Amino acid sequence: MLECINKNDVEWYLVNRDNKYLIQENYIDTNVPYFSEWLSGFIEAEGCFSIRNSNNHSFSIDKMMIVI
Repeated sequence: MLECINKNDVEWYLVNRDNKYLIQENYIDTNVPYFSEWLSGFIEAEGCFSIRNSNNHSFSIDKMMIVI
């Protein structure tokens, strides 16, 4: 995020946007080996899928909402 703000260049962002999670993937794989299981349990315990007649479906985890 900081690099994107410092560059302030849409073209640079479009070329590099697929790399934004590489560092985090390495951190999760090496330092938190149980992350996938933890996330799965957290979503099962706190997650909520909402399917509406208006096709405005959503998924939320506690107070965080992702609209599909």
